[in-house]
Amino acid sequence: MKRTGIVLGLAAALMFSFFMAAPAAAQDKMTFEEYQADLDRWAQREQAAQTQIATLQGEIDALKQRIKGLDDQIAAVWQSIYDMLGLTKADLEEYSGKLDMLSGDIANFGRLTPEEIYQQSAKLDMLYEMHGKLAGHPAALLSQYKDVLDRLAAQLDSIKARMAKPRVINYTVVRGDYLWKIAKMKDHYGDGMKWMRIYSVNREQIDNPDLIFPDQNFSIPLDIDKNSQYLVQRGDHLYGIAESLYNDPFQWRKLYEANKDLVEDPGYIVPEMILTTPGR
Repeated sequence: MKRTGIVLGLAAALMFSFFMAAPAAAQDKMTFEEYQADLDRWAQREQAAQTQIATLQGEIDALKQRIKGLDDQIAAVWQSIYDMLGLTKADLEEYSGKLDMLSGDIANFGRLTPEEIYQQSAKLDMLYEMHGKLAGHPAALLSQYKDVLDRLAAQLDSIKARMAKPRVINYTVVRGDYLWKIAKMKDHYGDGMKWMRIYSVNREQIDNPDLIFPDQNFSIPLDIDKNSQYLVQRGDHLYGIAESLYNDPFQWRKLYEANKDLVEDPGYIVPEMILTTPGR
């Protein structure tokens, strides 16, 4: 009996739900006319979108034509620049590559300590030389490269300013000293053959290299100042040194005049002389 009541209750609930849902379903139904009207609205929206797409595509095509015209003008301008400089596009690309390499080399060199810069001063000279060659290239007339060259020149000068100064120590002569002995001291050169270096830079005090006096104060150059001095090597002569330093062998007279109190005969110089190099 109890089970029968439960079944009847469930049946009543289901019938109530059916009758309540029926009006809602009727409300959701769409007539054919309404469907057709809705379809027409979507078709109109699609047509409007297609028209807008066609308009935008026309504008895109016009912009592409305009860009092509500008590209052609740019190409013509560059060709006139190439012709003016006597270069090709490949020449400029090669030049740009060399400039990038120099920029990288200078950046790496700039990370060295002042002492390391001095020890590798020959490489610094080489970087200056490379910069000079690139600065003399026709491509350097272009502002894009001139700006880079100016920046690299400033970096090189900054590196040079940081370079350690040549080491020079002072030595006071004591009784029994002579130049060979002083040069051979381990704190100096450890080699008596280099006595000429001491004589070269102290010749104002030394009338006779075989005769020095106690209490004289000598400068002992442990390094050569490559900006103002030149250390004579075996086989050197003033003509060749001038060509190396000034790119002009006839500048040997300038060297001779600056060192004639050391160089008695311009045709004869000896190893280990330290020459003054004016006007470098």
